[in-house]
Amino acid sequence: STWGCFFLIKMSLYETRAKSHCLELIESWKSFNINDLNVSDLTGGLTNELLIVSLNPSKLENDNNNNISIKPQKVVVRFYGACSGLERETEIQIYTFLSEKNVTAKLLGKFEDGRIEEYLNAHRLHRQDFQNLETLKDVAYQMGLIHSIENVPCSKDITIFESVLSLFEKAKQKKTGEIFMKYRQENGLLIQNWDQLEKEMKQAIQTAENSNSDKVFTHNDFQSGNILRDVNTSKLTIIDFEYASYNPRGFDFGNFFAEMCIDNFAENEHGFHLEEKNYPTNDMQTLFFQTYLSACKPDFIDEKQIQNLIEAMKIEAYVFNRISHLKWCLWAISQNEESKIKWGYIEYAQQRLTTFM
Repeated sequence: STWGCFFLIKMSLYETRAKSHCLELIESWKSFNINDLNVSDLTGGLTNELLIVSLNPSKLENDNNNNISIKPQKVVVRFYGACSGLERETEIQIYTFLSEKNVTAKLLGKFEDGRIEEYLNAHRLHRQDFQNLETLKDVAYQMGLIHSIENVPCSKDITIFESVLSLFEKAKQKKTGEIFMKYRQENGLLIQNWDQLEKEMKQAIQTAENSNSDKVFTHNDFQSGNILRDVNTSKLTIIDFEYASYNPRGFDFGNFFAEMCIDNFAENEHGFHLEEKNYPTNDMQTLFFQTYLSACKPDFIDEKQIQNLIEAMKIEAYVFNRISHLKWCLWAISQNEESKIKWGYIEYAQQRLTTFM
């Protein structure tokens, strides 16, 4: 097919460039050449193209095993995709800062439209993993640690509300686009009334602002594909901080609880599946926030204050859950026309919109 041919050509170009960048930027690889490297596709990116580049095993067995000690032997190369609302310069500053603090995969090199990262021998989590209470606690603890990070080199201004408003205006401009119109012909209007949606959006933002959720450094995309479990140690590592900024902590709460309902890697025609029944129960939320607070709570608060704080955070999660659904709905509308990744963005937008409304 035409799409298949385009995909193969595109991947061949990415593979050649990935090898060249690795040979140029990884000091221990400079004595190798392009034919000494293997490349494979790393699935799971909804914004970026991800490749694994590794030294050919035959090269590691030559020269009386002198090459066995070469580190790294495998890396991840990330090519930035088109994405709404991202400032790549700020992202790389944040990523460098977090990499140096060992919060996420190490940064090994950067080039104009991407970077080279440490390869983690880990597997990403899946939606069903979050129903395991120990895993849920592990995620809560990691979120607490991230929310405790101070002096991150980025603006301290809250970005989430401005981001949603900006995505709304951008999505509104897409409503006459070819793919948007095709969906409209086959399925009816995605958004029936833009004025009504704008009104609902502003009310949701006002409610979220009134929740007085503490401003912290937030990941802003806490979902299964960005949470890796080490194969050997079982330790969790959070990756992909491209949307990270200072925001009300409630957005990470509400966004993660929404993602507990979504399989972003489903093996169906659209590539995702959403089931609202997987939203965490009240008891699961209590456990989540107890563990979260064990990672980041002030030492001076007593048990009664902790209980009050947990109940307040449940409310924060609920109101920001709606903000999350709206943000990713609007994001998907833009991605549908801008991204070269084959995924059901417009159907995803419909599902997130339905849940928001």
